[in-house]
Amino acid sequence: MGTEENKALLRLWWDAFNSHNLTVIEKYFSDNFVRYAHDGQTMDREGYRNMCEWIFEVTPDTKFIVDDMVAEGDKVAFRMTGSGTYNNKPSVIKEAYFARFDNGKIVEFHNIFHILD
Repeated sequence: MGTEENKALLRLWWDAFNSHNLTVIEKYFSDNFVRYAHDGQTMDREGYRNMCEWIFEVTPDTKFIVDDMVAEGDKVAFRMTGSGTYNNKPSVIKEAYFARFDNGKIVEFHNIFHILD
């Protein structure tokens, strides 16, 4: 897949996420997917699914908007803004991601984030 296809796949994933549709995880994420968090923690595809389910549980109105993307080779860098209601308070989060692709699937996410008050 080329850079435009990789960017399109990411947009499809975040559209599915915003619809709380986790059935597409196997379609978009590799069996050996790893998410690397800013604090050094990692999680596999099932751990990522569990994290998404937790987000939907504690912030059911969560939405993420992709602000911009840049792609080169097998990698896509993108910034996002997330919003939702957590503990009855509006919340906004800014995130930066690097995604790596192999054989048409996401194999890595590296992300950092900042929760705004």
